[in-house]
Amino acid sequence: MYRRLLSISLIICVMYLVIGCVTSEKQIKEMSPDEQAISQLLDNMVNAWNNKDVAGYLSAWHDDAKMMIGKEKAIVSKKEFSKTLPAKIGSTSDWKFKSKKIKINDDKATVKARTLYGGVLFYYYFNLAKENGKWFIMSDRW
Repeated sequence: MYRRLLSISLIICVMYLVIGCVTSEKQIKEMSPDEQAISQLLDNMVNAWNNKDVAGYLSAWHDDAKMMIGKEKAIVSKKEFSKTLPAKIGSTSDWKFKSKKIKINDDKATVKARTLYGGVLFYYYFNLAKENGKWFIMSDRW
């Protein structure tokens, strides 16, 4: 009886894992080209931050972007932010996306991202715009 119960439990676990993998793969394949581009843009931005690549990080942002900074959550221009970025970038190297929910409306998009930063899990929001076929971050908040 015990063996039978163990066998059934094992079969259920394997099926759950297989179904989960198929579902995840299907979700990735169902992303539109714009969703894929946005997701890749955000991944590149985070990788640049973690690798202390100032130019790579800033390349994700539109020249007219408004960026939230500091505990006071002040809004500054990309130009203002870029002056302080070299001292801040990569201050923690474990910034990761846990999930991204992307909504696109023509040439505008919003992203609600669940992130892990410095060991803290929180939501990060991005507004993006598509210009000349390329997506850029226009603003952020957390």
